[in-house]
Amino acid sequence: KFNRNLENLSKILQTKDADDELLTREQTAKFLQVDVSTLYLWVKKKKIKAYGIGNRRYFKRSELIESLTPIENK
Repeated sequence: KFNRNLENLSKILQTKDADDELLTREQTAKFLQVDVSTLYLWVKKKKIKAYGIGNRRYFKRSELIESLTPIENK
């Protein structure tokens, strides 16, 4: 049943665009080149959005890219 729920969540959250691929915590940390504990803090501070079932967390690649902000040179 859990696997079926996980598959359903993936289908709901994924769109036709490959950028909406769901990433695990470890994949997301590697993608952003940060520690998994940093992801936890960013989710807590609402800098990035996580999706999940039970204690499993997933992140949309496209939303991670959208959350990046330009740095102004002074």
